Amino acid sequence: MGHSDIGITLNVYTHIKFDDAQKEVEVIQARQQKEMESVREELEKVGEIQPKVIRFPNKA
Repeated sequence: MGHSDIGITLNVYTHIKFDDAQKEVEVIQARQQKEMESVREELEKVGEIQPKVIRFPNKA
């Protein structure tokens, strides 16, 4: 940025911490997960996809 000292640049332009970034990623992931669940529900309603059923053999 043209500052005479890298410390000035780092103190002014890099105030975000790792924890802040991690929290933001978690918020975005939760939002995406909610949206994907909503899309899946809508597709199931209109019959475009069927719920996945996994059958396990009965060993009894």
